[in-house]
Formats: sequence, structure tokens, C-alpha cells
Amino acid sequence: MELSPEAALYVGQLEGTLSALVIDKLKMQAYLELITGEQWQPVALPFDTESLRRLAVATLTERLGMTEEQATELVSQRISIQSATATAEDVVPQLNSPDMKARLQGWKDAKAQ
Repeated sequence: MELSPEAALYVGQLEGTLSALVIDKLKMQAYLELITGEQWQPVALPFDTESLRRLAVATLTERLGMTEEQATELVSQRISIQSATATAEDVVPQLNSPDMKARLQGWKDAKAQ
């Protein structure tokens, strides 16, 4: 699809704005979940820790060809590491809002070349 420079600029600005808004929405959902302990997603995921562990093991064996023992060991290691070292900064996304002027200038510079 061929767009005029003005239309491409407009679409690029809309996409960047939409991405920033989606990230902010997810950030606020994470804050609300951390503060209230309640699920703030529109769809509740039915996974407890054991269900997630089984899903991870099944995915690793199926997609990466690991043995079930290797996958179980890896998942157990990762869960124990995350449980021991998780902080609020790990749970809540840390985001610096994108500099839209810099992104726009970068896009213009790339188009000019």
C-alpha cells in the first residue's frame, strides 16, 4: 500500500500514540493488581502456579524438544529464582514515556535519506 508522505506521517503518529496508550493502560492495570490484589484484566486467566508450571513444562517439551525432566528442572529453577528475587519493580512495568518528537524526527530523517 502506497501512502502519501502526509498520510504516512499521520499513520505513524497514530500508531505511536496507540502504542504509548496501550503501554500506559497495561502499566495502570499492573499497578491496580499490585495495590488491590484483584484481577484487572477483562478476562480472568484460570491458571494457578501449578497450572502455569504444567503449561510451561508442556510447552518446553513440545516446542523446544526438551525432555520432561529437563523442562521440569528448568521451570522449577526459574520459579524459585523469580520467587526469591521478585520486587515491585519486577511486577510493575517500568516505562519512560516515548519521546514522540524524537520518534517523528527519526522517521522524517529516515524518509529523507
